[in-house]
Amino acid sequence: MFLFNFETLLFNITILAMKLRKHFICLVAYAILFNFSHNISAQVVGPYTGIDYATDYTNPIEGPACGSIAGVNAAIGDADFANGAADIPIGWHFSGTWSSGSTYFDGIGDELLLVSLHTYDESWNVALRLSDGTTTSYRLYDLTLVTSNALGSLATCGGVVLGFNYERPSQLVDFADYIIPPGEGVIGVVFEPLSDGAGPPDPHGVLVLEGTRIIPPCADLETSVSATEICEGESVVLSASSTLGGTVSWDGGVVSGIAFEPPVGSTTYTATSDVEEDCDFTVTIIVNELPIVTATTDNREICLGQSFTLTGGGATTYEWDNSIEDGEVNTPIAAGSTIYTVIGTDDNGCESMASITVNVLDCPKNVPGFIYDPIVCIGDCVELQDTSTGPTISTWEWEFNDAVDPTTSAERSPLICFDTLGVFDITLTITSTFGVEETVTRSVTVYPLPALNTELDTIIDLGGTADLIATSMIDGEYTWSPEYNITCSDCPITTAKPSESTTYKVDFIDVNGCPASDTVLVLVNFIEGIGVPTAFSPNGDYENDVLFVKGEGLASMYFAIYNRYGELIFETSDQNIGWDGTYLNRPQNPGVFTWILQYEFLTGKRGKQKGNTTLFR
Repeated sequence: MFLFNFETLLFNITILAMKLRKHFICLVAYAILFNFSHNISAQVVGPYTGIDYATDYTNPIEGPACGSIAGVNAAIGDADFANGAADIPIGWHFSGTWSSGSTYFDGIGDELLLVSLHTYDESWNVALRLSDGTTTSYRLYDLTLVTSNALGSLATCGGVVLGFNYERPSQLVDFADYIIPPGEGVIGVVFEPLSDGAGPPDPHGVLVLEGTRIIPPCADLETSVSATEICEGESVVLSASSTLGGTVSWDGGVVSGIAFEPPVGSTTYTATSDVEEDCDFTVTIIVNELPIVTATTDNREICLGQSFTLTGGGATTYEWDNSIEDGEVNTPIAAGSTIYTVIGTDDNGCESMASITVNVLDCPKNVPGFIYDPIVCIGDCVELQDTSTGPTISTWEWEFNDAVDPTTSAERSPLICFDTLGVFDITLTITSTFGVEETVTRSVTVYPLPALNTELDTIIDLGGTADLIATSMIDGEYTWSPEYNITCSDCPITTAKPSESTTYKVDFIDVNGCPASDTVLVLVNFIEGIGVPTAFSPNGDYENDVLFVKGEGLASMYFAIYNRYGELIFETSDQNIGWDGTYLNRPQNPGVFTWILQYEFLTGKRGKQKGNTTLFR
């Protein structure tokens, strides 16, 4: 074992402090005395960084290693340790017999921490081992670990006894103040127990190593940066000068104080001085791409009076010219072609522009219209006749608002049937070839059909009469048919004298123009009877002035009259036309006249009669 001397330690520290001015490292490793070696031909001093680990140190001569460093970690009580693989510093290796537990990593630091696994005072011999690549030397460091707030004993290798709170004895060893001669480096730490309160030296201890690069002090450059984050196409100015009189230059082709355009992305620029004592200066410039802004509209070409909407895309906010608001409806007041420009700004504050042209045409005007009967009765089918005018009508769209089913039509002049009572709006929308819509709306009233009652179905004898009766709760007009043998064809109550059985129909139109109809059946008992009077007196007294064929139920007849010379002076085939006693518009003298009658009854029976009739004056 080495014998450590505190005076020697101070002497060596003083010598080392005088030799190193600008570069030094804090690189620590650990080794077992006589079993740690260096295998490189020339030692290059630092800088080393990030060598951080903890291990259970065990002197193999005096005892075995602890079986679990996890127990050691728990005993130390450092919650920042994270599990890692066993490791040693870069460039070093161990030889001989070496026993250790698992390695635990800690955060970056600048010291070596010795931790005891016991609750009593312990003394340790510690030395830095230096090497220039050929020989090694030692810088002694005497350390005594003192128990602090120990509340009990631990099991072997630092096992934790539940219910107790232990604060482990430990001591920081900071080698940052050591001055290491040029060409030499720290290649290890010699660490062995010397004595402890338990009697013979205990072979176990914990060594926490943390290595951190030590950056020597330097003089800052005087710098100016116009901006660290810009948009594509913008410029920045970088300036740097030395307070020590050095000449400063930038990398990347940058000229101090001259504006330039950095590329898109993140670029780091470094200013360096030709004076060794000057620090370097580094700045990162972020150049954001410009947004790809788009300008769109729902209709590039409209007619005067129509509306359009402009919408920007590809950015976060949008500002249009011509007093346009993004996404809002606009209605031009004049025809013409207009270019609209939008400036889009993204979340980085970068801007781009886009434009779009909207053409407003002074389109020929179409006028919608249709004709129809505004008074409709339920069940009526009506053609809505389109009367729209204009040179550019392309489509027709009808809306019937539940008056009919279906409720819409795209025909030009649709035929619709009303099956619902009420007042309804009918709307016609015509669309031009330019997309301009024109609309007209008119109302229609659908009325119910009137109720109509008729009477009396009856039976009469031939030559008799029958009453025809029709009534309704609403005013209107009546029409009876057939009209012959009826005393009044447009009266609600009338009289008929049919010569055969007849069904009389009455048509009724109420004040709304809605119709109703019904029938009355009159049956006739047929009695054959036909003849010609034997005398008549055409003297103008309105009594028996005309000679008629008498009879009922005739389907056809032929009646002819002859004078005493056998000359035909009158003939007729109409029972309602008789002889008035004249021939060639001259009254005939009183006398006897011969006649012939041929007939056919409604029953189909035919007959012929001859006779004489006397004319009196």
